[in-house]
Amino acid sequence: MHSRKMDGHSFSVSFLRSGTSYEDRIFKAGTPQITPQIILSPLEERVIAKIRENKGISRSKLAYELGVSGDTIKEYLEKLKTKGILRRVGPDRGGYWEVLKKK
Repeated sequence: MHSRKMDGHSFSVSFLRSGTSYEDRIFKAGTPQITPQIILSPLEERVIAKIRENKGISRSKLAYELGVSGDTIKEYLEKLKTKGILRRVGPDRGGYWEVLKKK
């Protein structure tokens, strides 16, 4: 199955894959998820687990316990905050981490 378009000096041809009609692609694509799923990396999962054990854990202690650099922990904490899973409550010293979502 194909379609053609012509305008003035040029034309285009579109070919659809066999077995896939226009209606199948447009109307039977399925219902999108209402709430997008948040996918966490294994390291993000481990960071969350450590924070659940100790809400007041420091970045340096997280880095030591997980065997990664402080810069890596800083990056992953920012990712988790951006995803809306984690937030910092209070100041850097004396504050704590709050896990906002189960996953």
